Amino acid sequence: MKIFKHIKKKQNNETINLHKVSINDTAGFSGVSKSIVLASTAFVVAVLLATASIIGNNKEDMIYSDIATLANEKLKSNDYSEAIELFKQAIKINPTDEELYIGLADSYNGVNESDMARETLETGYIETKSENIKTELKKLEESEPDSLPSYISKNNSSESSTESKPQDSSSEKSESSAQSSESSNEVSQSTDTKGIVSVKTINNDNLRKYSDIEIFKSTAEWFELSSKENLIGVDKINSSINELLNTYFKLNPSVYGAEGEDEIYYLVKSKGKRIETKISARVTYNSDYILSYVVDIDIQSPNTADSSSAVELHTIDMRTGKELSLNDVISGDENSIKNMITEAFSAEGIELSESDYETLKFYLDGDKAVIIGTSGKAYISPIKVSDSVSLESEEPVSSSETR
Repeated sequence: MKIFKHIKKKQNNETINLHKVSINDTAGFSGVSKSIVLASTAFVVAVLLATASIIGNNKEDMIYSDIATLANEKLKSNDYSEAIELFKQAIKINPTDEELYIGLADSYNGVNESDMARETLETGYIETKSENIKTELKKLEESEPDSLPSYISKNNSSESSTESKPQDSSSEKSESSAQSSESSNEVSQSTDTKGIVSVKTINNDNLRKYSDIEIFKSTAEWFELSSKENLIGVDKINSSINELLNTYFKLNPSVYGAEGEDEIYYLVKSKGKRIETKISARVTYNSDYILSYVVDIDIQSPNTADSSSAVELHTIDMRTGKELSLNDVISGDENSIKNMITEAFSAEGIELSESDYETLKFYLDGDKAVIIGTSGKAYISPIKVSDSVSLESEEPVSSSETR
């Protein structure tokens, strides 16, 4: 068996000859232990890699091809231990070749290391998104439906009363039913009927499973608005909250860069950690026809780079659905309002630059405006709604009148 051809290169006026190598030439290995044979394999790989550095990166593809070819030949001849080492080296050079992961998994299966075979395929699927690897994973799941890697424990949580059962290998897997399940349990709710707008507060949690593995857990506190006057702002805010819940409270694979729940499943299994989200949407001010609310979103992903947190602040004129500015809720001209903001932050030991004023956000809470900047927060109290938002000069506009 020929591993690679003669390679010659002039170096320091000497000719380097890398001769044809044959690991299968067992005549020279009679009585040699398995560890020495493996060492010889490692030596050949080292020679190949060293050759790549000597003759330049433009030859790396040839070296990689030689290692991959040798790995496959070792697999075919049932030399699984040597095949494993060679496939690993080839993957280091080219981590996007689906065949290498499949070959490495087959080699692990050859030495009865099914957990490593599964982990290899899961890693390969994440790296390549290969449908062939996905098929191999499904075959493995069907042959060993209860087998899980040692770092993933089966769910015994009492958080969910709904569990998906292992699939019958003779039936086609259904991502929407047999493979996945969702449990959403409302914990508590209360309704505040003070003021023109009634606020119903809801606490809930949501647990998502795929093939009996917890892949997603979310907890949320949010609100629903209602009013006898059918205000435009009620519809607008309720719609916004529903969109928020559909994006973060439910499992939305696209948020995490995945095309479907199966990709989330392999990601979670490979990392040993489920996705967790926490959502809080609460009303902080509800007086006359003005409502303020704050949204906090926290996402913990198995991929640390995908973890994030965000805060949304909104103050809405409920009659028109308009998002209000500080100039709308604080009496005074532009310069006097700016001076009030500057003084408020100075009282907190924070000096604002001109660019800081453009990024300020706020919400109303009781008798004060809470202003959030990149360096901290400040308070203006008491607040008085400016003349631009007159609460007495016009009749409330209902949502039905604008449709």
